[in-house]
Amino acid sequence: MSIRLRLAQLLSALGVLALTAATAVSQTPPFWRNTGNLNIIRSSHTATLLPNGKVLVAGGKNSSGTPITSAELYDPVSELWTTTGGLHLSRVGHSAVLLANGKVLVVGGVGAESSAELYDPVTGTWTVTGNLHSHKVQQTGSVEYPPPGLVLLTNGKVLAVGGGSAELYDPATGTWDFTGTPNTVGNAAVLLQNGKVLLVVRGGGFQGVRAELYDPAFGIWTLTGSLSSSFDHFYQPTLNLLANGKVLAFGGQATPPAGAELYDPASGTWSSTGFQGGRKQYGFTATLLGNGVVMVAGGIGTTSFTSTVNLYDPVLGTWSSGVSLP
Repeated sequence: MSIRLRLAQLLSALGVLALTAATAVSQTPPFWRNTGNLNIIRSSHTATLLPNGKVLVAGGKNSSGTPITSAELYDPVSELWTTTGGLHLSRVGHSAVLLANGKVLVVGGVGAESSAELYDPVTGTWTVTGNLHSHKVQQTGSVEYPPPGLVLLTNGKVLAVGGGSAELYDPATGTWDFTGTPNTVGNAAVLLQNGKVLLVVRGGGFQGVRAELYDPAFGIWTLTGSLSSSFDHFYQPTLNLLANGKVLAFGGQATPPAGAELYDPASGTWSSTGFQGGRKQYGFTATLLGNGVVMVAGGIGTTSFTSTVNLYDPVLGTWSSGVSLP
């Protein structure tokens, strides 16, 4: 190969690298924008991603605080919302999970504590599917406790936890059965890579935050270490399974600051992972992004709603501020 040809190849490669670098620099930074409007103002509802890419929003309460039965579909292609079949019962503070067959299971909620319904995306209709043996939501006066925890297991069944009890839903029969007794009154639950379920106490009434594991093979619950934070740090916590198999637990009160800890299934231990962001109380969302980062957005702060966004990088184990909500 001649020196001239080799030099030309090197210059060409450098040109590609320069173009790639320029493209990376010119990429649009993260930002938020509005995307259509729902047909009904609502809160305390559920939002479930369907296999067809649309999002099902169901139930909740309207701007007057009245529980509603309506449901809507969001189309990310057209960015439009359309109404779909309504629930049989109005629900506030319920939970929803996508089943292996593509249907959506909705469980509990104030006003429908021990009932469940199925949404069929093909027909756009809801059907009642058995009754739970115990309530999966609690309410004292105007205080609404967190929604029941719903976890789709590897065997296709659904574990529902809340109110100090646990039940299994079998989509094949449409029936519910008790499955062991949790040691803690928790409802924040997540499926681990080993097929077990991690449950974290919701906070309040305990000096410390406890966690336990559910083993679907034996239907039993076992304690698995305690978080180092006080229960005030983990009022209504969220749990996110990370790519490395660990779980990020995030929660908070107005005071003290929100806490963040990591659970390692290999050792069954918890460790702090230094959250340094603004204070959050509850009502925030914690979403695992495609790049492995967890985004915590919104919520109720010290005195009012907050628009802050915080990002957790599991590789570096650090938090950073994201672009605030508009």
